[in-house]
Order: sequence, then C-alpha cells, then structure tokens
Amino acid sequence: MAVSAAGAQTSWPPPADVDWPLYGDRPPQLWPWQPGPLPGLWWLARAGEGTPVLEARSDVFDGLLHVHVLQPASWIDDVERQRRLLFGLGSGLAVAVLTALVLLATALWQARQHRVALTAINRELQRLVITDALTGIANRRRLLELLDDELRRMRRQGRPLTVLSLDLDHFKQVNDTHGHATGDAVLQHVVRTVQQHLRATDHFGRMGGEEFVVLLPDTGADAAQKVAWKLREAVARTPLQTPDGLVVPVTISVGGVTSTDPSATAASVLAQADAALYAAKAAGRDCVRWTSSAGVTCPAVD
Repeated sequence: MAVSAAGAQTSWPPPADVDWPLYGDRPPQLWPWQPGPLPGLWWLARAGEGTPVLEARSDVFDGLLHVHVLQPASWIDDVERQRRLLFGLGSGLAVAVLTALVLLATALWQARQHRVALTAINRELQRLVITDALTGIANRRRLLELLDDELRRMRRQGRPLTVLSLDLDHFKQVNDTHGHATGDAVLQHVVRTVQQHLRATDHFGRMGGEEFVVLLPDTGADAAQKVAWKLREAVARTPLQTPDGLVVPVTISVGGVTSTDPSATAASVLAQADAALYAAKAAGRDCVRWTSSAGVTCPAVD
C-alpha cells in the first residue's frame, strides 16, 4: 500500500512490501532508520537483536520507495556467517581441488617416467637377447635369425647369398699363454678389424668361442672370395697391442660358400661354410677355402 508522510502509520513493526514516500536518498522518516552495513539496507538507530532491517529496492516510481522485505537484524549476522562458511568451504574445496590436481599431475609425470624407464629397460633387454656381451655384435641366436631372413630374400629375389665362417687360429694358445683377459681383448680386436671391411648391409655375428660368421647378401662367389681374402689379410697384418706393450699376433682361417639354391637352409649353408673352414685349418690355417659344386677349393688370391 502507499503511505503518505502526513498519514504515516507508526505501528510496530513496520509493514513490508509497501510503497513509502522517499525523502532524499533515505527511507521514510516514520521510524529512526540509519544506513545498514550493505547497500540498500537500513536499520533502526537503536538496533538490537530482533530489530527489523529494511531492504529497499533502488527503483523509485513517482517519489515512492518500494520496501521489498523486512527482516530481523540477526538476519545480517546469519547471512554473514553463511557467507563466511561458504567462502571457507569454497576455499577449502579450491585447496582440495588444487591439491588433487597437483597429485594427479605428479602421478601422471611419475607414470610417464616409469613408462620411459620401462621402455628403455625393455629395449636394453631386447638388445642383450640378440647381442654378444663381449664383442657387441650379433650373437648366435640373432645371427641365425638374420640368416633365415637373408635366405628368404634370396629365394624371393634370386640374388646370391654368401656365408663366411671365420675362426681364430691357435686361440687356445693365446689364452694359455697370456690369460683369458688378453684372449677377450684379442676377440674384440678381431671384431673391430673385420667390421672396418664390411658393408652396412652385411651381417657379422659370433657363433661361440672364437668362431664368427659373416653374411654377405647379394654377393656372388668372385666378389665374396675377395672379401674373404681381404679380411684374412687385415687381421694378419694388425696384431693386438695391449696397453702394457704386449704384441699378440693374430690370424684367422676362413671358409665360404655362395648359394642361389632355393632349397638351401641355414643348417645346410652353415655346414658347407664349416666344411670349407675345416679345409682351411687342415691346409695350415691363415688361409681361405671355398665350397662349391666342384667341392672345397682354394680360391684365387686377389
């Protein structure tokens, strides 16, 4: 209802949801109102517990102030307590969410690090499975896998494959005379020497002990025999020199076979290369022998 200043109602409590005449920017002077703690709020000058609080809308029509609600003064404290509670809960929730995000990020980072470490470990395990620990070249298992692959490629493409079997001469004597540490150094030295004379497409592995195998893909007998003699010569003219000044002469015997036979297997070509190697040993070592359709022969020295 609209109440004029002249006919103002002074009964207590003041009514709510009414229109009162507006005097300046203050509520009607029907009761001693004073500005409240928040915009749009007024309360009695002698405010106490239970004192009504007037919330006035800012909209004014024809000089009349619309009173929206009337609440006890304790309502402000309740609202403030609720605000503080909500703010506290919000802050606590924010801290909890932030903590959870930090923990999640840490867990994801640790999981990634574990995956990286696990990948590296698996890669190293795979390398160890196929690598000779002493020399770093392919071990017997890997060499046989490579030989099977090259035989399949030979059948597919009809290109020759040569297998060389290498064996260190008098290696037991090296171990007996100079010790196994020097024997290991001799094996490593021979591997480095041979690697210097192989192509990137060739394969080199240790079958065991002092016996090695070289695979020469797409290599015919003539070219392969030149490689065999070159390897023998390179090892013979490069003795091992130890840090303490010891010089250990080394020679190798080489047996080879070149195959284009589609029915050839890993076992058959290795047996043919070994037969040529035994012939080289029987011929006095430090030489090359070759298995062909004519039997085991001594190939021409380039």
